[in-house]
Amino acid sequence: MRISVVAVHGLNGGPHTCWQGGSGSIWLRDFLPSDGMHLPRIISYGYDSEHLFTHLSKANLEREADNFLRRIQRRREAEKVWALNYAELVKQTNKQRHPLGP
Repeated sequence: MRISVVAVHGLNGGPHTCWQGGSGSIWLRDFLPSDGMHLPRIISYGYDSEHLFTHLSKANLEREADNFLRRIQRRREAEKVWALNYAELVKQTNKQRHPLGP
C-alpha cells in the first residue's frame, strides 16, 4: 500500500510558491528522503485561488472541493490502469522468454 500526501495551498496561494522557502527550495520536492522505496506519493494540487478568493462563497468552495475530489479520483484510476497494463506487459514478456513455463 502506497501513501498519498496531497498538498493543497491556501486561498490566494499557488501550488508551488506556497511550499517554497526563502532559498527557492520547495520542501515537498527538496527535503523529503530520496531512497525511492518508502516515499509517499506527493501531489501538489493547484486551483485558481485568486478567483476563488475574490468570489468567496460556500457554493464556490463546494464546487472547488468537488473538482478536487474528481481530479484525485481520475488520477488514481489512471494509475490503476497503468499498473494493470504494466503487469500484463511483464506477464507477456515472461511468456515470450519462457514459452514452456518457468
